[in-house]
Amino acid sequence: IKKEDRFEEKEYLDFLREDELDRVRSILIHKDLKTGRFLESHYKKYKLSVVACALIAYQIYSSRRTRSEASPIQWGMINDGLVPTLKLEQTKTSKKNQKTDFGMGEDELDVIRIIKKDRLNNSKSKFYYSPEDPRFDYVFPSAAYGRDLGNGRKAKSLFLTDVDKTWKKVLLLAGVKRKLKHYATRHTHATQLLRATGNLKLVADTLGITIKQASKYAKTQHEDVIEGKNKAFKQKKKVVLKNIV
Repeated sequence: IKKEDRFEEKEYLDFLREDELDRVRSILIHKDLKTGRFLESHYKKYKLSVVACALIAYQIYSSRRTRSEASPIQWGMINDGLVPTLKLEQTKTSKKNQKTDFGMGEDELDVIRIIKKDRLNNSKSKFYYSPEDPRFDYVFPSAAYGRDLGNGRKAKSLFLTDVDKTWKKVLLLAGVKRKLKHYATRHTHATQLLRATGNLKLVADTLGITIKQASKYAKTQHEDVIEGKNKAFKQKKKVVLKNIV
């Protein structure tokens, strides 16, 4: 994406800490080890939407925005080959209507593969719709499509767009008591990526923003600063001071 076409994001820096992220991930994705599909009993037990959980998990692993980049993904946009990529028609960071390719990591691919496995010849799957149904092409289909909204209106979105209810419930189940916007999924990804690589350009390219914008995530690395300070002045052996007569 050209620099002049990149969108100036509003600064919102809160993200899931390491321990919080581990707990949230364990709630979002539960797989049946025998079938490779989503473990239905887990989502029923906690009354969670499996489609919403999968979408949130995908966003954490990919950094994609909800309505413009993650929710409307279609199967034809995913190239699950030697170099897995997601091809979007347009992103919020681009003012021009151009195709934009993003590399896909193993974790986000795993979410996609579980969905693919779950919907295969499984009419009970929340991801399954017949080829005649317009939702068939979407990775995160909306069960509400066509539903009567009253006053002669019907739900028109073919894909899930609102996951706030599920997001808040997952945070509660994970013991995250502070208020976190759903947009924190994107910043969690950026923070984790910067912490793992130290590469601001990589963060910028992944999110589709400028290096200047990506530099704001350096402000969140308090744990790394503390660890670095502790290492800098840590003595390998305790120095015994001799008494001076």
